[in-house]
Amino acid sequence: MGKAVLMFSSVVSCTIVASIMFQFWNDRYVKRYQSKYLYPFLLLLNIVLVTLTNMLMNPFLNLLANVVMIVAISYFFYEESNSGKFVRIFESAALFAVLGVSEAGGVYLIDLLLYVLASHRKMQRCCRVSKTHFPN
Repeated sequence: MGKAVLMFSSVVSCTIVASIMFQFWNDRYVKRYQSKYLYPFLLLLNIVLVTLTNMLMNPFLNLLANVVMIVAISYFFYEESNSGKFVRIFESAALFAVLGVSEAGGVYLIDLLLYVLASHRKMQRCCRVSKTHFPN
């Protein structure tokens, strides 16, 4: 059950991050190739590779896989006439960092919410038990 939840949450997280990254690249830069199937394939490849890497439960490998995919895709598959390739890579990495911080903040908020709800349920259970054992 735990592996299934981890896989589902990894797929959802990777899909959201990859979709935002590709939307950013598509809005900001020009596609280098005009293939109709290449960019959806790259999106799917990114999601699958990062999800499988995430399943290894190694944060360093996860970060490395994300950085390699972001650098490779932004460097080889997009172009812009006004700025250089390294500016494009830096902007992509900065967006990924913002997404990572936002995702981590969301995880901590969910953990806090679950902690508060669990504490509230324990308090309700204690009140019920005390009312059962010590009626007015």
